[in-house]
Amino acid sequence: MSIEKILILILPIITLSCQPENTLDINEISDPPEYFVECFCKPGDLYQLTATRVTRMSDDFIWDLSIPFKTYITDSTSHKLSQGLFYDAYSHFVYNYSSPLKVPVDFNDSLYLKIISPSGDTISGKTHVVSQIKISNYNLKNNNIELSFNIDPSADKRHYVINIENWQQGEIINSEKLFSNFSTSYKESETVNITNSTNIHELDSIRIKVFHVTGENYDYQISLNDAIKSNENNITQPSPLKGNLNGSLGIFTYYTEDIATYIPSKQ
Repeated sequence: MSIEKILILILPIITLSCQPENTLDINEISDPPEYFVECFCKPGDLYQLTATRVTRMSDDFIWDLSIPFKTYITDSTSHKLSQGLFYDAYSHFVYNYSSPLKVPVDFNDSLYLKIISPSGDTISGKTHVVSQIKISNYNLKNNNIELSFNIDPSADKRHYVINIENWQQGEIINSEKLFSNFSTSYKESETVNITNSTNIHELDSIRIKVFHVTGENYDYQISLNDAIKSNENNITQPSPLKGNLNGSLGIFTYYTEDIATYIPSKQ
């Protein structure tokens, strides 16, 4: 998804400074954990997961997808994920664990993750589900995008990420991102405004994506952006990733998505 996942080329940027010691809860990240796991569950999609070992600064970076974890995700039943090399053509991400079963639609309970490492360490996580997001209206005037979408009535489930992708000749040339947290106030629908830094009339299309995410994923996305920015400035103190896993760096989470596409008129 266009919510940030750590790409093969991005992971070393964030994790090369981590020297694995004892496996700890990510919420107590003073001592870096040994493993890194990412799993984003979208209703109707296959369960897909990336699990690897955090790289030492002194080692050559190797994206080791061959580590034989025992990996289970539980919704109404427990599913064992199979190890392999899986490519998602939509998101262009590579995974090393997957299941032929799909994330249930209209599921109202929590999902649970359990991973057992080769040495017997346990990695665990839990995520609640969020409601389906729906773009109700959008307007573009000059380079300003006005976007409306439904809001969850539960105060702890009002976290959203908006991504604006600018397309030209079949490629994304740049994008804009906005984080929106409406946990302190409630309306059935919210309207946000985003300024597109690119002249929209020079584009072939604009893809508007709205993600309804958990609070843990919301914090994870922001900390990931901060970590990447801190790496770009060698003077800046490294920014740790926030997550919701016990025994690993990373995230196990659920999200929903809606997409609208705008075709600008050429001037």
